[in-house]
Amino acid sequence: MPATTQLFDFPMSSGIQPGKMEASADPWVFRDGRKEVYGAAMLAALESTLQKLFCDPSDRALQLNALIAAGEMESALSDAAFAAQTLFSEITLALADVLLGRNFESLQSLAKHLRQTEVPHKLTTSPPEGFSYYALHPFDFVRLASAVLVRGKPAAVIGIRSIGVTLSAVVAAQLRIQGARVSRINVRPVGHPYHRTMRFNQEELDWIRRQRENYADFIVVDEGPGRSGSTFLSVAEALVDSGVPPARITLLGSRDPSPESLCTRNAKDRWGKFRFFAVSPDSTTRFQGHLICGGGAWRSIFLQTEAAWPATWPQMERAKYLSPDKKLLFKFEGMGPQGEAALERAHYLASVGFGASVQDAGDGFAQYAVLNGHCLDHADISAGALDRVAAYCALRAATFRVTQAPGHLTEMVRFNLWQNFGLEWNGSLPEEERAVFIDGRMQLHEWIQTDDGLLHKTDTVSHGDDHFFPGPTSIAWDLAGTIVEWDLSRDAQEFLLSRFEHWSSERLRAYIPSCVLGYAVFRASWCRMALSTVEGTGEELRLRTACASYYSRTIRTLRQFSHTEAGWNKPVGGHNPPKLRNAG
Repeated sequence: MPATTQLFDFPMSSGIQPGKMEASADPWVFRDGRKEVYGAAMLAALESTLQKLFCDPSDRALQLNALIAAGEMESALSDAAFAAQTLFSEITLALADVLLGRNFESLQSLAKHLRQTEVPHKLTTSPPEGFSYYALHPFDFVRLASAVLVRGKPAAVIGIRSIGVTLSAVVAAQLRIQGARVSRINVRPVGHPYHRTMRFNQEELDWIRRQRENYADFIVVDEGPGRSGSTFLSVAEALVDSGVPPARITLLGSRDPSPESLCTRNAKDRWGKFRFFAVSPDSTTRFQGHLICGGGAWRSIFLQTEAAWPATWPQMERAKYLSPDKKLLFKFEGMGPQGEAALERAHYLASVGFGASVQDAGDGFAQYAVLNGHCLDHADISAGALDRVAAYCALRAATFRVTQAPGHLTEMVRFNLWQNFGLEWNGSLPEEERAVFIDGRMQLHEWIQTDDGLLHKTDTVSHGDDHFFPGPTSIAWDLAGTIVEWDLSRDAQEFLLSRFEHWSSERLRAYIPSCVLGYAVFRASWCRMALSTVEGTGEELRLRTACASYYSRTIRTLRQFSHTEAGWNKPVGGHNPPKLRNAG
């Protein structure tokens, strides 16, 4: 590396002080999970699941997997405006019936048409987040519909794509059991996540008119609302514009928001015009008597002192429960195809000695054996530990390849650097360079040294393919994450990379500086986004401290580059030091 040159005309003590950063727009930490898939492959996967279900109709896991797969297919075909979506709408509803214990023969009859069905060469899909990340179960909406909706009254059910397609099917199936005459469609609002808009096409407007004339109640179904509530509001308000009285509109979602906190225009007034009901997740009932480990509660169980607690974003943690005897940990890894793939990775890592033994616990939960040992801290860093990390990264790089990286990782780093430092970056990250399902969580406390002295990795399958950046990418991201989280010296970094090259055929040194920068920028942005959700709680100080640490690491990393190497343009504002913007 050439001699470093000064990148900024401001001192290292440039005011990275928790709590003193000025307000700004949200950082970019959530990635777009959409991807292109072959329509024929998607159809074949659904057919295969249905055939298994026909051999064992009572298998609830197969029922759920088939329902989720059919809902994804219906959503993708609806986005493509392809005629086959009508058949898949019927199949999704039939599978919802099967989940509720009825009309199996109807499903068998519909499935016979699949082999003659044409689908597009390629379809765009996105993971249903509630089923993949948040332990949201279709039965949660079945119970909600049974409890809050008027029995026997005509119902016009609208699912918001994508997961709302599946959820609307189970709501419609439950309403039919309750004696209602039900009609169902699905829609896709568009626009900025905080300002969605919904424009019904003529066919949808005709459907709304017919339902209105039948005095139907309109039921809008989706997970959420998210940070803005604008997706729900866009559909509800478009219904009002189409002549539906607000009193006949009910919104069903997965969380009950505080209208004042929704970040869309006039949120409180707009939200208050409609009835909204949220589900009560069933997992808390299933694990009665277990210790709740989600939302950061695991720290008080597995870490000795509160001073050692890492910062967390409580609302974004996976659901986790510890058995009363503290020997088994139940963690939600996802339902449907994504959950199946995650469980396969967990089984493999356990089989080669890197992860704890694991079993499928049903409904998207995995059952892990609790390892006897202690979480690493900086005193445990050694040549042996670094060699173990290097071998782990090499194994992932060789085993968990993907054919399609999601992209936008470089754009995320550029956006967050501009937002927080006022700097333009023309560099890039190795997004598609031998992309793999990375680990994504290389913090010291994620490694356990067992009583026999061997290091095991926890939390191995969720974060490399969730709704946060980076998504599947080069294993250089995990190596960079280790460098940052373990605060490795130059000699230790060199040793880690040399041991990775020993265990792997890949040579990734050229990518490490940009990945270290990208990792630090992302984690700082992640902490800043999390801060907006924990104000006034004990988590706030931990997140502010972590955010400041990642900001400091970003500046230290920038100073190691020359302008040419890093691909920097002139700092915005000439010689004036760029302000660090708000971390919360």
